[in-house]
Amino acid sequence: MKGVYKISGMTCSSCARIVEKTLNKIPGIKKANVKLDEELVEITFEKEVAFNILKGKLLETGYDIEEIKENEYNKKRYKESRKNMILAIIISLPVMFLFIENNLSHKNPDFYVIEIITGSYIIFYLGKYIIIDAFKSIKKLSFNFDILIFFISLISWVSALLKSFSYQIKSFGILGITITTIYLIIKYMKIKKKTTTFS
Repeated sequence: MKGVYKISGMTCSSCARIVEKTLNKIPGIKKANVKLDEELVEITFEKEVAFNILKGKLLETGYDIEEIKENEYNKKRYKESRKNMILAIIISLPVMFLFIENNLSHKNPDFYVIEIITGSYIIFYLGKYIIIDAFKSIKKLSFNFDILIFFISLISWVSALLKSFSYQIKSFGILGITITTIYLIIKYMKIKKKTTTFS
């Protein structure tokens, strides 16, 4: 007998191992196999195990578990992720073209202002889940792409901000905008896959 469940709170491979180890210790469970990218666990049972036992054991380790049939999380995240991705593309593409044109013609020496404004919206608002997931990983002392993407984007945005205060540095604001937009597309594709599989 098998069951597939939604796991909340996992951010890295060490989290997945903790979840698997916790579930595999429960009497009646033959094997628990975590799919980190999909935030799911597939459990093979030797006998029936009450769901509240699974939930209780995982809550003790800082994670949560939901039955797929009751889970609306993926659909909600899918809609929001799709909206954020589309907005990021619509906003970032014109900025990228302006950046290329400005590099060729040098018509707008204050281009960093555009980078600050659009970067603020894309990185800190549309990319808020990247930031949330990054800080969850930091709290668990683990490293993943959310942390990498956030800090690269943050440093890039800060370079544009420092440029506005007349610091003699090059603005890399466009880098943060581009990286965040690409990562939002990747996040959307992952969430879409989960939603399609379990809708």
